[in-house]
Amino acid sequence: MAAPMESMIEKLLNNSFQKYAVQRSGDLQLQSFVKVIETNKLLLKRDDEGSNDIVGYIHQCLNNSKQRYEGLILLGVLVKQSSTAIFQKNAVTWLKLLLNILQSHCPPPVHQACCKLLSQVIDHSDSFSDVSREVTSTFIPQLLPLLLTCEPGCLSAALTCVSMCIRKYPGPVGPFKAKLQTLVEQKLANGKNYEELYECFALLASCGSGGNLGIKHTEAWSELAEGVLASLHETLSCMYSDVDMGSGSSCTGKPLAGLPPIDFSHNDRVVALFKRWCSLTKCMQALLREDFNAVARVPADDILNIIFHCLSVNTNMLMSRPTSERSLLASFSQDVHIHALYLLQQLITLCGRNLIPQGVMIVSVLTQELSWSHSEGDGHDQHYGCLREVVFETLTVWIKALDACSSVKSGETTLVKEIIHDCLPYTYTLKMTSGLSTGSKTDKMTSGQGSRKGHKGKGYHEISQGISTQRKSQPLANHSLVKAALEALYWMLTTSGWEFSQKSLQSVQEFVIRSLLALHQAPLGSLPAPYADPSCRRGLYRVLSACVTSTHANVPPPVQVALGLFSAGLRDKHADVSSYCMEAMRLCEVLIHHRVPCLKGPVVCENLIQISGQNDQEPIVSHVINKSGNQAHISLETKNGYSDASSEFTRNEEAIAGRTAGNITYNGGFSEREIRKEKGKE
Repeated sequence: MAAPMESMIEKLLNNSFQKYAVQRSGDLQLQSFVKVIETNKLLLKRDDEGSNDIVGYIHQCLNNSKQRYEGLILLGVLVKQSSTAIFQKNAVTWLKLLLNILQSHCPPPVHQACCKLLSQVIDHSDSFSDVSREVTSTFIPQLLPLLLTCEPGCLSAALTCVSMCIRKYPGPVGPFKAKLQTLVEQKLANGKNYEELYECFALLASCGSGGNLGIKHTEAWSELAEGVLASLHETLSCMYSDVDMGSGSSCTGKPLAGLPPIDFSHNDRVVALFKRWCSLTKCMQALLREDFNAVARVPADDILNIIFHCLSVNTNMLMSRPTSERSLLASFSQDVHIHALYLLQQLITLCGRNLIPQGVMIVSVLTQELSWSHSEGDGHDQHYGCLREVVFETLTVWIKALDACSSVKSGETTLVKEIIHDCLPYTYTLKMTSGLSTGSKTDKMTSGQGSRKGHKGKGYHEISQGISTQRKSQPLANHSLVKAALEALYWMLTTSGWEFSQKSLQSVQEFVIRSLLALHQAPLGSLPAPYADPSCRRGLYRVLSACVTSTHANVPPPVQVALGLFSAGLRDKHADVSSYCMEAMRLCEVLIHHRVPCLKGPVVCENLIQISGQNDQEPIVSHVINKSGNQAHISLETKNGYSDASSEFTRNEEAIAGRTAGNITYNGGFSEREIRKEKGKE
């Protein structure tokens, strides 16, 4: 079967290649030919001789200035699907051809595609000693100067290639570290916003040799981190220069040399400071996110101080004494806080449980953010919806990282209140207004009978104006905010639901049950906002599942009510929601109807327990199983053979007994008292 399949693939590739490259027919263009190769993986199993025609055609295109872009696209497919032999044979040739393209005058799209291909080839080149030797000795010294002096339109692709060179060959890139750092800091000062720029900045610490135990890389990383922290502190001080921030935080490091200070006389000073703050926070995130081979000390306390001082100034404080600069800064305040919270998320992801001493303070800051950004949606997106969404995402990251040590108990009341406020289904309220005048009592007395006649014909018109149901609706308003809030509430209940106060847990259960009932009773196709989005409905069911599984001393879980709600959720038109309700129903059924334990004992190693016996009267004893130095002696004794597991469990709930420190003994459904009686009779 394999031979006919390979023959068919060979014929398909040859036919497609002849149509495209030889006959140049118009019915098979470049994109169609590439799609045929990628879909059928035509180059994946071809040997060295079978790929000579395609490799030769690609080399011909790369050497022709009019067909270079075509050759780059085909080479990208070949690099992905080529075998080890083909790649090892042609890798050096491909690198030389791509280097020649970079040295020539080509349009920016050609240079961008060339840089991306260089990254792919360099990524695989370190697996072959002869190719890596060629790259280290001759190729990188020629490539790096070209990448550092590329055109602005190709900067993103060039930085991607530089980052790959640093990852695979940090030693040869060392002589170019100073020029690379100057380029990166210059682009940061100009407000360039490239993800590749921040990635390349984080990799600067890995350039050059690491020295003994990577001490040089450690020092370089610490120097970069101190420079970014000092620049962040300087930027924050300038941004909040006319706001009383208390004692503030001190930073002993030197700011980055390539970032000049922003003058107070700058025309767009606030905008420039905001861009500088965003760039520096992303640089610090990249430093914390990027894998580092050496050991480095993370300045967690300094980073937290900067984050806390940034979040201590909000829009309400800025607008308490409004000026033109404060008003402009208040418009950027939400984004400033969002970037600070993203930095906090990355710090939590890296440090994890090492941040337990600062847990109460972190929860307090997140609670403070939710308190001052409290606003009413009225069926539309909230004013601070993006900020609150990031706060809930940060809270979720914090709870996942620290589990029950997250200290959410300290801000439980406010957190539950704000989450319920954001997640309540929005419903329109009809208000009846009176048609009578609201004038003074004297006016009503002096108006007499004539005024009553005047109002007689206006009552229906005025009341009808108060009960108008024509509203502009947004079914998906705040759906991302609600999804993040429900996710945070789910993890709060999962990790710390047992320590919630009785009032808070009861309010959560009431909110979830009332909301799901409202969704089930809503007319088809008109679900209240934002639960027209299926991810929000699924998040609500997840919170209900957490209420069922959370154990609390004073609040019983709503298992029976949850069964009915999950059963109704099976009729949801979205598969993700209905499938989760099916899983949750199985969980509730297990909680109500406990499963009978297996009397044959657990599987304690990779081999199943072998049990043997000649007849029903003979006791059946398993072997002693040793695993990792621990012994588990499992003895199964029967009388008149095995009986049904459920009946044995019902007959005696003490089926499993005799637990000791090193041995676990199973007595086949009989209690110790019955066994002693049998032995006494014998």
